[in-house]
Formats: sequence, C-alpha cells, structure tokens
Amino acid sequence: MAGAKLERTRWAGIYRRGTRWVYEWTDAHGKRRRGTTDSREQASALKAKEEDRAQRGEFGEAGPRSRLTLAAYALDLFGADLDRENGAPVRGRYAGRRGAIREATRVDYRGHMERTWLPMIGARPLAKMTTLDLQRALDQLAARDGSDYLTDASIRRMFVPLAALLATAAREGLIAHNPARDVDLPSGRDELRRFDDEHGDDDDPELGQARALTREQVNVILAVVDPRWRTFFELLATTGLRVSEALALRWRDVQLDGDRASVKVRRACVNGSYGPPKSRHGRRDVPLGFELVRALRARRLASEWASDDDLVFPAQNGHSMSSRNLRRRTLAPAVEEAGAAWAGFHAFRHFCASALIAEGRNIVQVSRWLGHGSPAFTLNVYAHLLDDGVGDALSLIGERASNFIAA
Repeated sequence: MAGAKLERTRWAGIYRRGTRWVYEWTDAHGKRRRGTTDSREQASALKAKEEDRAQRGEFGEAGPRSRLTLAAYALDLFGADLDRENGAPVRGRYAGRRGAIREATRVDYRGHMERTWLPMIGARPLAKMTTLDLQRALDQLAARDGSDYLTDASIRRMFVPLAALLATAAREGLIAHNPARDVDLPSGRDELRRFDDEHGDDDDPELGQARALTREQVNVILAVVDPRWRTFFELLATTGLRVSEALALRWRDVQLDGDRASVKVRRACVNGSYGPPKSRHGRRDVPLGFELVRALRARRLASEWASDDDLVFPAQNGHSMSSRNLRRRTLAPAVEEAGAAWAGFHAFRHFCASALIAEGRNIVQVSRWLGHGSPAFTLNVYAHLLDDGVGDALSLIGERASNFIAA
C-alpha cells in the first residue's frame, strides 16, 4: 500500500491511495500535512477539523501568533510547477471572488508572486503583514532604474495577485484585516506606456484613458514590420482582436468565402495553453475587409500549415507562437520606427475602436465588435474619443411647418 500511487479526486485536498483515502491541509505553521482514513466522508470531516484547528490557532487571546508565511499561503492558493518539499506539482485552489477563474490567470498570478513578491516578502508571517510592509515593497519596485524600470501601470498590475491573496486570507479568517486595502498605489500617469500582458486584458477604466495609434503610425508599422507578420498586425488593427485571440485562430475559424467574410473568435491562447475567450462576450464574429481577406488567402496558399485545424499564425514549428517573443523580436522594432515606442499589442485594439467611433458606429456596435461585457464599459474606456460637445440646438419648427402644410 505504501507504494500505491496518490490519485486526485474531484474533492479539493482529498486523494485516493489504493483502498485508503488521503486528506491534506496546511497547519498553523505553514506546513502541508497529510492524513489517511477509511472513507471519503471521514477524510473530508478530518480535513475540515484540521483546517479549523489551524485557523483557530491563528487567533487567540494573545492575538495573531501563527507562523504561516506568505510564501506557504501563496503555494496553497496559486500552486506551483514543483513543490520544493515533495517534488510534486501543486494545483492552486484560488477561484477568484466569483468562484471561477481560468487556469491561465491563476498561472499568471503565480508567476507575479514567484518573480516579484515572494523574494521580497515571502518569508514574512502572513498574520504579521502590514500596510507599511506592502508600501515599502511597492516603493522599492518604483525606485528601480534603467532596464529594470517599471511603469506605474505595470506595478499596479503586478500588485493584483498579492491583493487577491491577502483578500482571500481575510475572508478565510487567517488575518484580521486586509492590509492591501490601505496601500497607496502608483497613480497610473504613465498608463500609456503600459505593458500588455499575455491575456490581452481589456483596459481597466480606473487606470486612465486608452491611447490609440494614429492611422499614419499604423501604416508605418505595417510598412516596416517583418513581412511574415504583416498580415497578423493588419488583422489586429482592423478587427480589434486581443493578441491571445489572434494567436489562437485556426483556419477553420476564418471564413474567407461568401459575401460576409469574417473571423470567428472562439478561443484564446495564453502561454501556450488554449481556453475560451476572456469572457462569454468574447465569443463573437468580426467582419473582415477585402484587403485582409486577400492577404489571408495568400498566406494560406503559401503556408505549410494550411489544414483547417492548423493555426493561422503559428511559430515556425506549427505550434503556438509566444506573444513575448513576437513583441520583443517583431513588434518592438516596428513601433520604435513609427515613433510609438509606448505601443503594445493592445494599441492596435484601441486603434480599431477609435476608427469605428470615427466612422460613426454607435457604442453598442463597438462594444459587441470588441467583445466587451457591456456598452457601459466600452463607453467608460473610449468616451474621450467621442464628441464632448452638446451638439446643435434641437428645433421642432420644421416638424410643425410640415404638419401645417399637410393639414
């Protein structure tokens, strides 16, 4: 029995090993513990009991005294490719405030924690974390210079998983107060230079107005960019697809025949993993112009990856292309040449939105085109592109005169 394989079950923290049931919990000192019993019901009950003991040990009459570290709690929430103690991968249990979060987002949160926050404050006891600790860590990030410089928006984005961790700890009773709520985050004044993450997330209205490329800048970019990727950036600019959506396109998703050519957005590719679009509103059909249709037809004819299930924009081996590599090797030189070094993939999405608004499309149409959750969100992001005047005066004289003549 000792050599039997540990098998996952549909119950979080509950496993099977042969005929025995194994339950796992994190004790008050941040260490992962396991116990065994005869049935699943007993395993769930014992797990709940141990977790309750650990939580009650967190707060006594003398106040917080647990040594559960931020790093240990982060491992429990966001998981790890390889746990240092047992050498096995750990799947995180964090599910977001709404109880559902994409695995790619959890992996992205884990990456920010491992690269930034754990080296700085990971060893600190979770119960002793203060707003001052967080503020000092943020100030340290903001003080970086040279190649390590981080924009305000990048720091705000990196802070999201840490804030999510502390909010969860407060909800679970591990800390009496969420110290992240009182942190003074950077203002986001340099949002225009923000780094688009691999999720291609929509703009956070709290971070400021979206900045779009001009038509002249787009034309320069398309003229100087690597010809192998020119059609890709033309697609971004004319359809407003997120980079994750564009990199996930298969030829079966692109309708090039008939009188209404379109691209069907049905999935997204983040860090090489495929999943649904960012939200249910992301599933949409976006029309394609004649020039782009012609370019896509030529691309398929010239590609060795041309079957229905092949990617439209693959790497050289036919697999998914890394957006980071594409940004560094292809996009960065082109936007530099166009005098728009601040621009990331999302700037093409903003260009598309601004072009639609300039053509007179209403905000509902723009919202559906971009796959936003609501027109209100779209309006919040792009209101600065609309005419901010009140327009001409209304008059009923013409209508009254017409009625008089008819009579």
